[in-house]
Amino acid sequence: METKEKKITLYYIAIAIVTIKVILNTSQLIIIPEYVDNILTIFISFLFFLKLFAQKYTKKQIVIISIIGVLVLYISIVCNEYVIALTYLAIISIKGIEIKKVVKIMFITKLILISIHIIIYCLSLNENTVMYYTSNGEARHTLFLGHPNTVAGIIMWMIMEYIYLKYEKVNIMTYLGLIILDVAIYYLTKSRTVLIAFSIFIILLIISKKIKNKQILIAISRRILLILSLIIISLSVFYSKIPNIDYVDQLLSRRISLGKIAIDNYGLTLLPHEINYDVVVKWEDEYEMNLVLDSLYIRSAVSYGLIVLILIVYGFHKKSRYITIREAVFIILFAITGITENYVLNTYICFPLMFLGYILYEKREEKNKYE
Repeated sequence: METKEKKITLYYIAIAIVTIKVILNTSQLIIIPEYVDNILTIFISFLFFLKLFAQKYTKKQIVIISIIGVLVLYISIVCNEYVIALTYLAIISIKGIEIKKVVKIMFITKLILISIHIIIYCLSLNENTVMYYTSNGEARHTLFLGHPNTVAGIIMWMIMEYIYLKYEKVNIMTYLGLIILDVAIYYLTKSRTVLIAFSIFIILLIISKKIKNKQILIAISRRILLILSLIIISLSVFYSKIPNIDYVDQLLSRRISLGKIAIDNYGLTLLPHEINYDVVVKWEDEYEMNLVLDSLYIRSAVSYGLIVLILIVYGFHKKSRYITIREAVFIILFAITGITENYVLNTYICFPLMFLGYILYEKREEKNKYE
């Protein structure tokens, strides 16, 4: 029993370290040397493997974990994005772990690091501070945490972690606080996509607390990933044939048209495919920029491989009977955020993928303790 508790403690330590690593990887204030980052990745993986070896499995679980593990490693190598592998390790080694503790560790770690960045940013803010600007010349603050969209996303999901932990105590003051935070994040970063996602979340939260038939949101969470996958990929594939698509494309900061260019050049792929993001693309004789594929759905379709979407969709759909109303709200937000951001595959920023670990191991009657 003592050994088991030690392995569980090591899991929590790994979560804290990898969360620090993820935040500092975006930091312009604290730069981690590449060799230190590699050492941390190896050490974190080692801690997760210690937890994995302490778990008991059925033959079916071993087969599933092994097959998906080989696929995840292949995706990480081809796409050079090893945080996907770290996400997978956290998911499959979560057996016997309380998700509230995991989310609490990530929340506290981010709160400390982001608070430090905000304080230093405010104290050092001057005319020489590096900023991004909108086409209208409005400043987009980075808080020394990278691109404003990344900053907004990290802060939004940190707030989501807090709401997940305090879900039972949500009240009208919570809604007012969230509205203020939503506006504040937009004021600082000018991130339309986060403004929209955050606003939708507030509506979902109110509905989840007021609606009598809880199965409605659970049913939506079961299907929304598949629906959005089909819609977003189809919009890019048939971009030139859809009237007034430019309005939607502008709202999503050209993610649809960039997806069309990527699909035209690389095609759709089931398995991972290497993409050259340094190439400069130009379209409509007006826009010219490096190829950027921020959308989870588009990036999966042409780079990670559609197999990623298939596995996630299957996981949340097939196992929806284990999902609570609280989890359903965050799964829906996960899917909506995925329209514009692929960082949702980084569970240390966007935690709902953690739920897949519980539905892999836990029985229905054991699920109540995570509600």
